[in-house]
Amino acid sequence: MRNIYHIFFILQKDFADAVKNKTIFFSVAIPVLLSLVFSIALKPKELSKISLVIVDRNRSTLAGALIEASNRQEKLKVITADSFESAKKILQKGNAQAILVFPANYDKNLESGENLQLNLWVGQSGLRSAQVVKDLLNKILYYCKYEKLQPDFVKTKCLYGKNYSPRTAMLPTWILFTVIGGYMVVATSIMEEREKKTLPAILVTPCRLPSFLIGKGLLGVTLVFIGGILILGLNRGFLGNVPAILLILFLGSALFSILGILTGLILPSQTSISTFGSLLFLALFLPVTMAPVSEKLRAVAKLLPSYYINEGIVDSMFMNAGICQLSIHIAYLSILGLVFFILSVLVLKRKEDF
Repeated sequence: MRNIYHIFFILQKDFADAVKNKTIFFSVAIPVLLSLVFSIALKPKELSKISLVIVDRNRSTLAGALIEASNRQEKLKVITADSFESAKKILQKGNAQAILVFPANYDKNLESGENLQLNLWVGQSGLRSAQVVKDLLNKILYYCKYEKLQPDFVKTKCLYGKNYSPRTAMLPTWILFTVIGGYMVVATSIMEEREKKTLPAILVTPCRLPSFLIGKGLLGVTLVFIGGILILGLNRGFLGNVPAILLILFLGSALFSILGILTGLILPSQTSISTFGSLLFLALFLPVTMAPVSEKLRAVAKLLPSYYINEGIVDSMFMNAGICQLSIHIAYLSILGLVFFILSVLVLKRKEDF
């Protein structure tokens, strides 16, 4: 009986500690919320739905049949565009997963006996989008009796060009993983200063608060920058606009280093920092990696800094995007980093006053 009392006493004490240092919130409440978000976003209907952009200036019969078929079922949504450049912009904004281009005078040339090939351009969702579109096209061919077309009349091409391969496609993800890791490095360093009681000693020195924050943040920026360069170098990832890649890498590493400072000053212990860091990885990483296959997750991802880091590196690496094309990414990361920096100064100043 006494053993049961001891067990209950220890459980009660640990539960109170978990509530006090917010661990119970990070380890229970946030995973539950994330599970609800992903269960809504990753429904089978949502995962199988494809948005297709059709470029067809001559209103070919096959394109019309495809548009009509899309109106009768939910698997495919068709968007029309006047030019391939307009279609590319739609795809790059994440509003579609594939582009189907019909050549000029398609019906006329088909009637004359030519076996014309259609180009199906895909983005990050890749082969899954291509396969869904091809399956639907084959059904239309069967019902509309397009007997002149061969089974391989659709050729899949990647919008990102010859540099895009299964190997290089993973590089932005690995870099994002490294960038988010900068949070843990800096947050742990700040917490060690607090636990060793050296932070108050530093605050009473002539060192100004912004200088202290910049010095602490440079640790994460340096480590992440070195890690990112090693990933690119070892995997032949210096493709496209390399200066733009390095700029996004720098802004991302600075942002998460400052976030590490902020959480290191606010959270009560190393345990809460580790727990929060793990959940931060899930919250920032999964929506971005799953965005190409879910419109709802794509909408959520566009609110996160991880999205602009990943997309900025993808566009720089495979689309050779310049500063103008990346202006939104750069502005978002810079403004959010500045907000975190100001909050960190205010929190640190409050600690200094006490």
